[in-house]
Amino acid sequence: MATILELFARGELEKIDPQLAADEMEERQIFLVAGVADRLNALLNNMVYPWDTETTPAEQLDELVYHYATGGALDYPRQFHNLVHARDGIWELKTPDLRLFGWFPVRDCFICSDIADANVVKQTGQYAGYCEQAWFRRERLDLDEPKFLTGEEPSDVVSNCYRT
Repeated sequence: MATILELFARGELEKIDPQLAADEMEERQIFLVAGVADRLNALLNNMVYPWDTETTPAEQLDELVYHYATGGALDYPRQFHNLVHARDGIWELKTPDLRLFGWFPVRDCFICSDIADANVVKQTGQYAGYCEQAWFRRERLDLDEPKFLTGEEPSDVVSNCYRT
């Protein structure tokens, strides 16, 4: 078994760089399971987004990562949401066009097991599949126990959140 930092050092997890200024401190972290960054880049390069939004999916992701990392207040369920599923502890971080599926091994640390086009997930009802995949990837990851927080309340997994 290994810690998050050991898995990062071994290349089993990749950390998303929130690109903070020199005077900013990272309060929360997002890690990607190995291989998710490649799928993310392919998704962003090929994604067709039907909404007439002012920001691209890549810009939305950058904004979410920055807001999350700097400890900004998160809106539950608009920006993140626990997914009701047969397996515990699966959550999603959300932008208008993207869904990040994963879990919180410790408070304020999200491990993302997959990223998907929000419209495709909603139109095809793939939430259960992404939940199962997140559970499977979590089980296969050589992470110290407990591998995830079991709480269902937003404040169980993230500091500085509110319900709308």
